[in-house]
Amino acid sequence: MQIEMKVKDGMLQPLIPTKFKHKQVMIEIADEEIINIDDGVQDGATKKTDIGEKLDQILGEYRKNNNAMISPEQDKAIWHKHLEEKYFK
Repeated sequence: MQIEMKVKDGMLQPLIPTKFKHKQVMIEIADEEIINIDDGVQDGATKKTDIGEKLDQILGEYRKNNNAMISPEQDKAIWHKHLEEKYFK
């Protein structure tokens, strides 16, 4: 079955009200309809190895300079700082 949908705030919404039997359904979207905004996103799916490699690159210098174990909160703070520098400056 094909259902025409619109994209609103990153969410797919059927143009005609539709009730689904299950809470989660599989849809197929043509590759040319997807815009990759990050190198870590390929073919519409995020590859864990790409994300891990990017985090290692970002946190690598910090980890080399700080031999102590980094807590998840510290990792998150460093990641947020990186994102702010990359996208908001």
